[in-house]
Amino acid sequence: MFTLVLFSGFFALALCDLQYVFVNQSKTWAEAQRYCRDKYTDLATIENEQQTIQLLDTVNDDSIDLAWIGLYDDLNSWKWTLENSDFFKAGEKDFRNWYNPDPYSYGAQSICVYMNRGIWYTTDCSNRLYPTVCYDGRKNASATYVFLYQYKNWTEAQSYCREHHTDLISIRNETENQKIEYFLSSYYNYAVWIGLYKTRSWSDQSNSSFSYWSSWQPDRSGSCAVVSFSDSWKWADEYCNYAFPFICYSVSGSSRQYYLVNQSLSWTEAQRFCRQNYTDLATIDNMEEMNRLINTVNGSYSGSAWIGQYDDVNSWRWSLEDNDFYLQGERDYRNFYHEPDNSGGKELCVYMNSNGKWYDTSCDYTQQFVCYDGRVNTSQRYIRIYDSKTWTEARRYCRNYYTDLVNVRNQTENQKILERTGGGVWIGLYRNRVWSNNQNSTYENWRPQINGLLAQPDNGVNQGNEFGYQHCTAVSFGYSGQWTDEVCVSKMPFFCYSRTCTQYSCTRQYHFISEFKSWAEAQRFCRQNYTDLATIDNMEEMKKLFKTVRGTYYGKAWIGLYDDLNSWRWSLNNTALQGGFKSWYVQKPVNSGGKSLCVYMSTSRGIWSEAPCSVSLPFICYDGRLNATASYVFVYQSKNWTEAQSYCREHHTDLVSIRNEMENYRVLALLFNSYTVWIGLYRSRSWSDQSNSSFSNWRSGQPDNAGNSEYCTAVSFSDSGNWTDENCNTAFPFICYSAITSSRQYYFVNQSLSWTEAQRFCRQSYTDLATIDNMEEMNRLINTVNSSYNGSAWIGQYDDVNSWRWSLEDNDFYQEGERDYRNWNHEPNNYGGKELCAFMTPNGNWYDTSCETYYPPVCYDGRENATQKYILVSTGMPWTSAQSYCRQRYTDLASVRNEIEWQQILNITRIRYYSYLSGYNVWIGLYRNRLWSDQSSSSFTYWLPQIQSDVVQPDNGASVPGEQGAQHCTTVSLKYFGQWTDERCFATLPFFCYSGEKINLLLINKIINIMLLHRKV
Repeated sequence: MFTLVLFSGFFALALCDLQYVFVNQSKTWAEAQRYCRDKYTDLATIENEQQTIQLLDTVNDDSIDLAWIGLYDDLNSWKWTLENSDFFKAGEKDFRNWYNPDPYSYGAQSICVYMNRGIWYTTDCSNRLYPTVCYDGRKNASATYVFLYQYKNWTEAQSYCREHHTDLISIRNETENQKIEYFLSSYYNYAVWIGLYKTRSWSDQSNSSFSYWSSWQPDRSGSCAVVSFSDSWKWADEYCNYAFPFICYSVSGSSRQYYLVNQSLSWTEAQRFCRQNYTDLATIDNMEEMNRLINTVNGSYSGSAWIGQYDDVNSWRWSLEDNDFYLQGERDYRNFYHEPDNSGGKELCVYMNSNGKWYDTSCDYTQQFVCYDGRVNTSQRYIRIYDSKTWTEARRYCRNYYTDLVNVRNQTENQKILERTGGGVWIGLYRNRVWSNNQNSTYENWRPQINGLLAQPDNGVNQGNEFGYQHCTAVSFGYSGQWTDEVCVSKMPFFCYSRTCTQYSCTRQYHFISEFKSWAEAQRFCRQNYTDLATIDNMEEMKKLFKTVRGTYYGKAWIGLYDDLNSWRWSLNNTALQGGFKSWYVQKPVNSGGKSLCVYMSTSRGIWSEAPCSVSLPFICYDGRLNATASYVFVYQSKNWTEAQSYCREHHTDLVSIRNEMENYRVLALLFNSYTVWIGLYRSRSWSDQSNSSFSNWRSGQPDNAGNSEYCTAVSFSDSGNWTDENCNTAFPFICYSAITSSRQYYFVNQSLSWTEAQRFCRQSYTDLATIDNMEEMNRLINTVNSSYNGSAWIGQYDDVNSWRWSLEDNDFYQEGERDYRNWNHEPNNYGGKELCAFMTPNGNWYDTSCETYYPPVCYDGRENATQKYILVSTGMPWTSAQSYCRQRYTDLASVRNEIEWQQILNITRIRYYSYLSGYNVWIGLYRNRLWSDQSSSSFTYWLPQIQSDVVQPDNGASVPGEQGAQHCTTVSLKYFGQWTDERCFATLPFFCYSGEKINLLLINKIINIMLLHRKV
């Protein structure tokens, strides 16, 4: 259905300018060369021992021995296939690592080089099949080695590397040879093709005199070179038609993934498809991405394809509206070819032809299209675990040490796993064909019916005692990576994947402080208000810090690195810089004067420089505390301090702590009117949650402890957020914080069903009936139901005769003891022996009753993307126009189904739009008969109560002259902290759309109707 092009290598290495990829597919030298040239630059060129080690690092499979590299013999001399003279430094063309210092070539045959345990050997280029090592020398390419455990002769290996990567590896020097040696150190008794062939040239035409021949190699028995892993990774010449594994090199480059979807749709349908299955229609913001996209389409299609550019009448825009996606100027990249001309006034959407040129045409025209996937783990790292475990043990291991068992979403990912192993391994697909990490993908690679074997999955139909028990999935490498279902208690190796830490997944939070301070003053400030001055220990952190500052400041800023006269050290924990991440302007700074030096970062480029510590600069702090990214919740209920504290601890985490000026600003921005609210500071000037901070923001003359009775602290928002001490018995609104927001989503379904029907419905539409494993979840579930319903509701507890159990059986869902949480009220009593299912009353107590009783259920949704994404559109529109806009560009007008989603909307408005929307009402999707625009039936409401002269909402315009009975549409009131009001639908207001994975309500209603129909039958 679709084609994936993944613009990243298989196994990334920090290789400076040289990048290797090992291709574990056996090819001849010429095939390996062709492959490397097609996909990368050429077969691997190795110019020193350091590069040999680097190449060895690329292969990590103990079953591989020999691999093609780019060296070959043209009968006159040994040459590298890579001919670019700029690739080699002085003397590097001549690097050799022969097993035999005088390799011999029989007759006039074409002789190529393979490497075995870092040592080079010669062989015939066409008769031996080895894996391949390719090299990628393209500018800015983050190349990697790919070891191919597929036996090919040298030519085939070369072709494979060029087709799928860049080329067979070239070994230009001792360093590269050592890298290859190290890379392949776990592969015993095998030789692998490298890119060297008879002219003593590398497959990628690079020239290097470096060699690492094994003793008596090359002996002219072959024309192609292999690395021998049974002989200390030295090289030998072999007949090029011999079959060996081989090493290609490849690039990682951009993390963006593009997908060509071979289905003809209109632009709007294509946009909807891409948003549902990936991120959006393809967005192209520079020529490099343009070339990648061309490669995506041309690999399988020569026609035209939709991209994400469209005309919104005022200007050409990208479908993807995420501001964080674009660097400066990237929104404006265009590649039109004598276009756009908007012929007839109806050509408002853009397609791209196979040459990469853009044209405008009617959005109703149907054609194929290209999607872009920018999700966090689209570029995930695979880790092969050799220890055999059951599927459940493997999943637990991956979740403990990495992210999860690997999910295989497309053919490229399947190929990446295939290339890294030689036997059956567990992957993350189980039981109802859901991935271990709860991601959804339509990609499948089941083994078809072969030689009398049943098509997979067959659930063990011909396996005797395994029939009905094959619920877990394995990749079968005896059948080219196709999948089979297996008994989950079988033990085999497995693959984990690990996400790269990103700006939003890392716990480290950076804060740019624009005040000018000396380094010591900056250090003191950061330690008082956060954790310390910024520590940067990898490039991801560097990019994250850079992004924190960029756009607000373009000068210099202190970070936590300083010179104690003996070494450079980080302020945090006084740790030495040593061999860690560095970003110096010069290679090694020199402290010529012996002065105390500290480090600043150029925020325009992220480069470090040293300066005297007494210089005053802005600076960057980092916050590594657990609740550094706490979410604030304003509670518009007047309580005294103790009651407010109890409420926050029961429903959230605690009363808010304000540890620094930025947090004080965040709290100030949460409120829009002259209210005074409780915060967590009390009597002994300690915070309610026991956190320590010297920060304070007292009003002048405060605290005064008037009458010796003012022991609690309030923020006065009529006085710029300054603090006052107040009598703790005074009633104020208050602010809670939630340090860790649960990912669980509960949904009350207002349809009476039996327990079994409710279970089936929840499993089909969400994850399962509600599972409650602690009091915090109990309170959240009570809130979900009580907001709209005063009766009883099914939960997931049932009696299987032996004990009470939860419907949800996933072991990894429960922490220790959580399966045993109960909230019975003098129950269960199993009256009459037929009360085997549990329901919950409005106060949260549980009772047992007959499973045939009809109650509405509460479902639980544990899917990763269960929480939708909201987009605030500041352009004013009537409600129906806003609905059309959201449906065309996103999914629908926003539904607010629970308190968490209400808080998400409030967060967006208070942080990004507070300055000019503070007095506005904003449309959401609730209308007329109190149904949501997307047909969802959530009964959560947050209507505005009677405040001062305003009337309780909804009032349908009862108190507004001329609007009585005409207020059918719903807004979020930013004046009243996100509470709801009803308004005339023709009013022109900003609005909220949502996008992302969303429950298919038509399907849900269909499921319910089918259940009711069967009940009648």
